[in-house]
Amino acid sequence: MLADGRRVLAQRRLQAGIGLSEGGGTRRMAVLMGSLDKKGIDIKDLTARIDTPIRFSPMGGGTAFGYEATILPDICAVVIEAARAGKLR
Repeated sequence: MLADGRRVLAQRRLQAGIGLSEGGGTRRMAVLMGSLDKKGIDIKDLTARIDTPIRFSPMGGGTAFGYEATILPDICAVVIEAARAGKLR
């Protein structure tokens, strides 16, 4: 949790949680959303949110990038919609 009260998910952990390898950062998630968008899936504002990660200091120190935790259910909803529409490999 950040000082301003926002809950943040680390980028690498978010990617792993949705089944993407941890490498590639923002680009890997943007490619996923772009491919779903091209298949006619409404990705809402996810591309803009993915393109603007939050820089923060994790508990272990150092610097990390992540997203507000609210992005996870939004990504899941898009992936579920794509699966129901038969648009996933």
